[in-house]
Amino acid sequence: MFNYSKVALGVTACIALSGCLEVEDNNNDALVAQLEQQNQILQGQLDHQIERSEAWKTAITLSGSVKLATEGDTLADDVTVTLYYNGKWHDAVTVDEAGNFEIAGLPSNTDVIAQVSSPSNAIMTRNFFFETDYSNAPVVQNVSTFEVGQPETLEFTVLEEGTNLPFEGLVLEAHLNGYHNGWVDEAIRELVEDNVSKANLNSETGNYELVVPKGINTSLSQTTDLDADGMDDVEGLGFSNSYQLKFNPVTYLSKIEAEQFKLALTFLAPDGSVVKPDNIFATNNDFGENKASFDDESQSFTLDANYYGNLEVLIPSFTANDTTYQASQVKVYNFNEHSQTYDVRIDGGYYYNVDIVPQDNIVSVAVRLRGEEQTTPNLELVSTTQNFHPESHAFTYYFNAPIEVGNRTEAKLLHTNALVVTKGNASTDDNIAPGTTEIRYEDVEVPVTTSLAFNDTALTVTPNSKLVEGGNYTLTLRRPVNKQSGYYDDFYDNKYLSVMTTTSFAETLFKADNFNYRKNGKLITATNTAGVESADYSSEESSQICVLIENKYNVSITNVEVIKAVANGQDATINNSWVNSSGSSRLYQLAANEWLSWYTVEKGAAVENGSYNKSCLSILDDNSNNVMFKDHTNDNENSITVEIEYRININGNWETKYTEQMLNIN
Repeated sequence: MFNYSKVALGVTACIALSGCLEVEDNNNDALVAQLEQQNQILQGQLDHQIERSEAWKTAITLSGSVKLATEGDTLADDVTVTLYYNGKWHDAVTVDEAGNFEIAGLPSNTDVIAQVSSPSNAIMTRNFFFETDYSNAPVVQNVSTFEVGQPETLEFTVLEEGTNLPFEGLVLEAHLNGYHNGWVDEAIRELVEDNVSKANLNSETGNYELVVPKGINTSLSQTTDLDADGMDDVEGLGFSNSYQLKFNPVTYLSKIEAEQFKLALTFLAPDGSVVKPDNIFATNNDFGENKASFDDESQSFTLDANYYGNLEVLIPSFTANDTTYQASQVKVYNFNEHSQTYDVRIDGGYYYNVDIVPQDNIVSVAVRLRGEEQTTPNLELVSTTQNFHPESHAFTYYFNAPIEVGNRTEAKLLHTNALVVTKGNASTDDNIAPGTTEIRYEDVEVPVTTSLAFNDTALTVTPNSKLVEGGNYTLTLRRPVNKQSGYYDDFYDNKYLSVMTTTSFAETLFKADNFNYRKNGKLITATNTAGVESADYSSEESSQICVLIENKYNVSITNVEVIKAVANGQDATINNSWVNSSGSSRLYQLAANEWLSWYTVEKGAAVENGSYNKSCLSILDDNSNNVMFKDHTNDNENSITVEIEYRININGNWETKYTEQMLNIN
């Protein structure tokens, strides 16, 4: 783009020079004519500079073509190209008989979506992505050919594994968009990623039908978690593109269901005699009890198994009859429909696999243990929970032998990169002057409580206070005591964990704020930390209006369009509005006249302190003046009605959504 400083200097020089040259001397007409001629030259140079400074906004003329991917087919006469840039879609342009098009007036150095479609649906809509060239002068930019395809229906059969019956409930999508330049902003591409074709079951034929662009190999994606509970309900088809599907018209799909049976474990010493471990528990029995119970009659441990995937049962090290037995694991894998068996893998010092046939839905397993004449096994970490507990934020370690928490045992939880705010009037022992607040991002230790369970083989670390939703933490465990030896073990483990958000997102959670350091018309912080009143450092009215949503909801605002504005009880006539800034921001309420050191935060908002995604608006009235807003109160309405385009992360997938909201100004 142009250099602003040069334009400013040019204007200043021209004005200064014009002031010198505008001299009227009736006694010397030749001199006056010469000076006026020089003025015209200078003005022409200035006009040229201004013209060049604005030229980039319409510098690009786009030249391209659309063609069918299959030879011998004819491109329909209603195919159009529609461009998206600068936050909105522009008028469609119809291609000529040869499929060519030309579109003038595009800005330079700008991300663009080109949507190729047909009102008669003669082709399948595809979106292409590119960036316009950099130029301050009019240029023609040629883009690669947009390849499209006529609708083609792929018909295929999906049978349920084991029953050979038609499978119902398949969720399969073909992604229709075309190429993109790697430099195009991902947020631009995400705007149209919902341009997909979905497979539908034909109830009459029992076959699925998927419409794809003819001659184009499109990528496929399958949803395996059909009820959105975080667990897969079906296995994957194994197809990643439409060509694979086209040439494999019959395929099988297996349902993933919770395994339910009673597990009976009998433990044998090397001499074949039955031994009784101190404790047995499962780490992932999703819908059943974790701890197994001992049955005196059968001399076995039993557990009602009800889980997805594989079942893992842990047997910590124990001592019986002066023999120490190593920690063991029993893993039960999915039921094999063909052999009618469970694959059970056992590691009890001896490692072996067995195929177990259930009897009356009981899976009985004999586990051979390795015994050693030693009293103190080495301490080993057998398993852990995957993340913090969603409510208590506790985290559990499972060991192969009983442990203790000694004076030198370290269980430390750190909130990493946490916001630390130190105000100037907080203490006389620091060097932070009154009137200044120090902002830092540091690792902050969180006090914790430890507890033991499962015969002291499971250690749970629980924070003494609620953790921050969306926050990142490190948990360190060091030097637990091996209970059997009485000595500290040289054990060390460090984990990086995040706190999941438990509050559900709702579109009513969007807020609007004018950042005027007030709430309901009253100052939030009347004085700074030096005791100086802050009222004179901010105004009740503000032209800055931002739409906000907390970052913990994994929502990103991509565009905001103003539909209506009410300022101080009066409907404002909106001449123009646009998003002038957007992104993530840390908000923290402080006085307007409070100085910040080290790092900065935005301090004028009325919403709660925290991390937000925001889009800020410029709103002009019919006189092209900024619309000024005060806080909304019961007696003085200040509000905006907006259409919000936003992206939300649902089960790892980003989706674009729209909502119209009337937001009172905070």
